[in-house]
Amino acid sequence: MTTLLVWIGIGALRKGKRSGMVAGAACCVLALAMADPAHGAEGSGLGGSALPSPAQSTPPPAGAEVTSKRVVTLPGDVRMDLVPVAPGRFRMGSDSGEADERPVREVRITRGFWMGRTEVTQAQYEALIGSNPSSSKGDTLPVEMVTWHDAVAFCQQLTKREQRAGNLPAGYVYRLPTEAEWEYAARGGPDGRNTTYAGSDNLDTVAWYYGNSGDQPLEKWDSDALDANRNRTHPVGGKRANELGLHDMSGNVAEWCYDWYQNSYGNLPATDPVGAATHSGLEVDPRQAVVRGGGWGSAASYYCRVANRGRAWPSFSINGIGFRVVLAPPLP
Repeated sequence: MTTLLVWIGIGALRKGKRSGMVAGAACCVLALAMADPAHGAEGSGLGGSALPSPAQSTPPPAGAEVTSKRVVTLPGDVRMDLVPVAPGRFRMGSDSGEADERPVREVRITRGFWMGRTEVTQAQYEALIGSNPSSSKGDTLPVEMVTWHDAVAFCQQLTKREQRAGNLPAGYVYRLPTEAEWEYAARGGPDGRNTTYAGSDNLDTVAWYYGNSGDQPLEKWDSDALDANRNRTHPVGGKRANELGLHDMSGNVAEWCYDWYQNSYGNLPATDPVGAATHSGLEVDPRQAVVRGGGWGSAASYYCRVANRGRAWPSFSINGIGFRVVLAPPLP
């Protein structure tokens, strides 16, 4: 059994890097086994179906016209806003980032979708699920301490509720965004300006990260300083939105994506790609899910960039990982 020394960071379990997203005062290094202890190696957790192989790409169904904003009303009149993301092309990845961000390539998103204007809040999560696992409590704070499976279950429950109410466009469901959909939206969709972070090259204007998420500004990342400075999550939507009107795509909490992680884009289709379902040369468990965006304890140079890629076991939870939903065509 192979083990990997990992730093508990944004939940993106990266070898040899420290992101600073920690629960409590102490960061720790763990030796984790290759297998996810809570779930087997088969299936995606979405109705028991495995994700498509890297060679597959789902043809676009006849879907709704994605042009205007949508509002979902959850139990207790809790509101969730979604913004439209039109189809388009973008350059995915970065030549100046890490190895798994290459090769940079043009990706085509053929199906319009709606995306949550903010990360799912604790009020929204509790209204639908009936509980709140977050470590820092607050209705307008992003929900955290949720596993990938928790996020998928929220999307499934929301789909069922909206379907019963007759509020779903034909051929659309609520789910997690694919990694490609997430990066396309973070970059601003068809109107993106190719900024380093979601909506700006100045991280302080668009994100909560280690430098600004505590009582005082921090010049240098340090695990002890994060705790002493009370670095933490902040109410969603408090920073400037990107070109699409999406808030906190960089920072606050990192966000689960639909895909399993693989360490190269090279063998994925260029149209509506979905990540690997099989071992793809990884040195770690192939069933790690993609995590994007960085969070309140993240170092700016790596984890909050729109091109940066993280990963975590689907049963893993930490106070630096949350999620947002998309309303989009279903995936296999």
